[in-house]
Amino acid sequence: MQNLTLRCYAFKKDNKYYACCIDLNLVDQSDSMSEVIRLLTENIQGYLNIFIEKPELYDELIPRLAPLSYRIQYYWINIKLGLHYLLSRYTDQYKSFLQIWDQSQLRMVGA
Repeated sequence: MQNLTLRCYAFKKDNKYYACCIDLNLVDQSDSMSEVIRLLTENIQGYLNIFIEKPELYDELIPRLAPLSYRIQYYWINIKLGLHYLLSRYTDQYKSFLQIWDQSQLRMVGA
């Protein structure tokens, strides 16, 4: 099997952090950026475990796109991060990241 690349983002709103995987429509919430990303990673792994146990369901499970508003937010955050990078400003309010999973062993590549 090949690797599975999942588009994810995290952001801070009202003193809470939220993380979303737009390719699987999974969302988590926590009090810190690192914790919400860890929770989302565990959520993704749990979701993908279903597909490992029942490979015949693969077409039904993946992809399961998030609503359009979440996908737009993902690209908007990427634009904001690009502007912050160009202006040499650090922000901990949002983060965009890819998770690459080895489908055969159900683990993140490089982890």
